[in-house]
Amino acid sequence: MRKNMEIVDANYILRYLLKDIEEQYLKATIVLEEKQICIPEVIIAEVVYVLQKVYKIPNKDISGSLAVLLSYSKLPAYTGWHRLSHWRHTPGH
Repeated sequence: MRKNMEIVDANYILRYLLKDIEEQYLKATIVLEEKQICIPEVIIAEVVYVLQKVYKIPNKDISGSLAVLLSYSKLPAYTGWHRLSHWRHTPGH
């Protein structure tokens, strides 16, 4: 991880994807779109869990939203994408 890189937690990602709390969404937008960040795989797993279980969002929508987020230029390549992509197409998910 680079010296000036920030680690973001699940709440930043959830607020950004859901846009449900405007003030937090705006803050998350600045962090996720303008800063050098790191999103640990465990945070991605937590986001997926919350979106599935709490918000009842379909897996294809979760996967699509995360694919866009993880493609941002300020975010280092996400090495776990192949697992997320596989999960999207697994029966029962």
